[in-house]
Amino acid sequence: IKLIITGASGFVGTELLKQSLRIPTIKTVIALTRKPLVIQAESRSDADHSKLRNIVVEGYDQYSVETKAEFATANTYIYLRAMLEARSSLTAKTKNLTPFRFIYISSTKTERDQSKTPSFKPEYSLLRMAIACALWWTVSLPSIRVSEISAAMLKQSLSSFKKDTLKNHDLLRLGESEL
Repeated sequence: IKLIITGASGFVGTELLKQSLRIPTIKTVIALTRKPLVIQAESRSDADHSKLRNIVVEGYDQYSVETKAEFATANTYIYLRAMLEARSSLTAKTKNLTPFRFIYISSTKTERDQSKTPSFKPEYSLLRMAIACALWWTVSLPSIRVSEISAAMLKQSLSSFKKDTLKNHDLLRLGESEL
């Protein structure tokens, strides 16, 4: 399996990298970042850093020919950035004969179809609600640890999807079963 993680230097992306380097069926991990990765020494001996490649990009809207080739040969792509058009614009003209799994993290109230204009607070609804975790009331919302959500995303990327959209309790169950 060849896995690409966009936004691999962030909070969730870092945990995804750590876990993916310990999964034997993942043979290559491509970490797309805007700055070179600084890898902390992993305390677990089963992490295989030799399968990690860091591709530094200036932005997530234009990629080199070499980077596009990586997309065309990937099996799984976990996209932790705010824009969704990457896969379709990068590989629309390429043949991908193997199943491809795309995991996109969003919030419950975010409009999935960005061509639709939500009727209630359109601009707010189209944003990814990144500021929500800074608000005091989020303490009462369902939560999941970064290790659990990372394990759940990796589980989904390595097996077939059972559901199109996973809720917090689904991710928690999947993550707990993998850890």
